[in-house]
Amino acid sequence: MGIGIRVAGAAMAVCAGGAMMACGGDDDGPGGDQDQLAAATAVMASCSLLSPARFAVLSLPLLEAEDIACVLSADDCEEALACFGMRAGEVDCGAASTCLDQDTLATCRGLLPLEIDCGAWGGHGGPACLVGTDGEAACGAGTCEPDAESCDGDILVDCEAGVEQRYDCGDLGCAETGDGATCGNVSAATCEGPAHCDGDTRLGCDGGVELAIDCGEYIPGATCVEESGGGDALCGFGSECAIDLGTPGDACDGDTLTYCLLGQPVAVDCADLGFAGCASDLDVVGCR
Repeated sequence: MGIGIRVAGAAMAVCAGGAMMACGGDDDGPGGDQDQLAAATAVMASCSLLSPARFAVLSLPLLEAEDIACVLSADDCEEALACFGMRAGEVDCGAASTCLDQDTLATCRGLLPLEIDCGAWGGHGGPACLVGTDGEAACGAGTCEPDAESCDGDILVDCEAGVEQRYDCGDLGCAETGDGATCGNVSAATCEGPAHCDGDTRLGCDGGVELAIDCGEYIPGATCVEESGGGDALCGFGSECAIDLGTPGDACDGDTLTYCLLGQPVAVDCADLGFAGCASDLDVVGCR
């Protein structure tokens, strides 16, 4: 798949590294590594039948350098999904997730039925397929009780419905708060007011404590910005467009997919990525 991206407005180059890697090199503006993140987001969201703006917020921070490279070298959606141990499945998306075997999960992500090799990618939560106390199957590292979040060093441990899922927070660190645990560092024992920026660090209240997130560690090249149209601060690439997960504003302009990449409007040429064009079918706008 080729890359055909136009970054609207002021551009900010991003390292083609994972969420835990440091940036290096020069800021070359449009055509730099932010274009690669925009392209990879468009490909994975389109192949997964998800909103690209939502994918950028919820999944882009989990991707490592090798994940981005794998997606951009894929010839089709089958190869792109395989980068994460996923393939199209046959599960009924109205039914409960199930285990096909001890390490393969059958589930739905958005509108797409998938079979997932739990051990193929660290972002799945664990190498085994386990059935929780709620009857839903999930990838995990083992069983647990009670349901709660905690830290094991820099590892975020999430016990949900009896299935333990583990995620490496890396250089962000793992912090325990009054509400559980999350990736980040506790910078003050108390806090008040809305989230705000301190340079490239986002400071916000979480479980009664002040949580600090280094935006450059969270997503390479990201800075802390004030959200457009709102009173929140976030890690992103700009504030030219609002990040609205409810109505993300993804759209087609001919064969071009336009969406908000963490506060930065981008336009992705679907044909240059190997797709036939852009479409708004299946209740999701994306490359097809």
